[in-house]
Amino acid sequence: MSKMQYRIRGRNMIVWREQPPDFRQQEIGKLLRRLPFTSACIVALGDGLRPKVVVAQRAHEGVWAHLSERNVEMGGLLIGSVHTLEGSTGGFVVAVEDFVRSEHYESTGVSLTMESQVWNTARLRAKEEMSVVGWYHSHPSLGAFFSGTDRKTQAQFFSHPYSVGLVIDPFRHEEMWFLSGESISLDLFQIFISPEVS
Repeated sequence: MSKMQYRIRGRNMIVWREQPPDFRQQEIGKLLRRLPFTSACIVALGDGLRPKVVVAQRAHEGVWAHLSERNVEMGGLLIGSVHTLEGSTGGFVVAVEDFVRSEHYESTGVSLTMESQVWNTARLRAKEEMSVVGWYHSHPSLGAFFSGTDRKTQAQFFSHPYSVGLVIDPFRHEEMWFLSGESISLDLFQIFISPEVS
């Protein structure tokens, strides 16, 4: 797990201090206790090797509604938590529970620049033990895929092994999920929309 750093300026001196990452892995039981029984079973079952993404239905529908508003690229940040699978040697679950839409942006049909304020808004909105776990954006009428620019964005700003990227084409009704700074595409069986995450 990489460590974040920040610098302090003072009296002609710059000091780098290590900071803990915005999010840390939590045990899977914390998530399973908050899911409906059927959802918890689906999340708990599997080979424990491949990562899974659990998305609260309310957040999923909210992101789709946001990206369907206009025929230009729009986006925002995903808020949630990361959980380690018991007995797994690398498997984990990313729970996406909320989202923050970018309100001020420059956009065309094929490009998007979000303002930095969206990060502050997301940090303020994240509940205890939650943080920014990824980002989302639209490709209106272009199809759901990660472009070269999207891959660079993922590598630069969402490089943790459990950082997710979601791209949606609201007009073709397509969505794709990607993981880590390497933009690894996730299969459908790795994504689960949960009716409730309490």
